[in-house]
Amino acid sequence: MSLLADIADAVVETLAGAPEAFPLAFTPERAWVPTKVVDEMADAQAYVLVVPRAIEDQLASRSDEQLDLRIDVAVQMKLPAVGRDAAADAAADLVEAIRDFLRDMSIGDPRAVCIRVAWPDACSPELWREHGVFSGTLNLTLRTIR
Repeated sequence: MSLLADIADAVVETLAGAPEAFPLAFTPERAWVPTKVVDEMADAQAYVLVVPRAIEDQLASRSDEQLDLRIDVAVQMKLPAVGRDAAADAAADLVEAIRDFLRDMSIGDPRAVCIRVAWPDACSPELWREHGVFSGTLNLTLRTIR
């Protein structure tokens, strides 16, 4: 399997292995393309998708290369008709808890260290308006040398 897929799987395993660290229950899944079907989502249930995105490499020395692996972690929740903002607040709390949990983590084989976590858009306005779904995505950068 590709290094990018291996590290994405390690992110899934890391998240799944520490349910007590998060304010909402979820089962993380890895997918090359995030394709949760809105009609199949239960109201107020958190879905976490780990999506491999890209690898950037450069020489670290004459014999080693530095690889920066970009992985997205998407938190999605179909919001109930009543209490929509409260459910979205809970989903945002989950995004923040995942961000805090993964920051500075060392995972996978070879070891990859999380060097950057960004949450560029708090929530997708399109999914909110069109489907009543909160969707917040963290952009992770993990670095390894090999």
